[in-house]
Amino acid sequence: MSESPESYSIKVAPGVVAAVIRLAALEVPGVVRLAGGQQLSGLFRTRQPDGGIRLQVRDGSAAVDLYVVLEREADMQVVCGRVQHAVAEAVANLVGMPVREVNVYVQDVG
Repeated sequence: MSESPESYSIKVAPGVVAAVIRLAALEVPGVVRLAGGQQLSGLFRTRQPDGGIRLQVRDGSAAVDLYVVLEREADMQVVCGRVQHAVAEAVANLVGMPVREVNVYVQDVG
């Protein structure tokens, strides 16, 4: 007797979704790295494992804020558009979660 897809569920941890987002963004030509990675918490500096990514999941869909550093010569509009497309496609295809929005914030060039 085989199980139908309705008889089970798959839960994906937010860290896994963030990893998919990170990898998709970093594959886009012109992206040097994600910005962020450290946060001041009280008197101590703590490392954020998902620096440069803010993910909000509501009603089964994702909203993503990405903070990036681009190559100095990069066409910002073109690269950011490609990042938005790559991230939305990766999350939808690999995680199976629809994406409401992908906002890209250029923090620096290098």
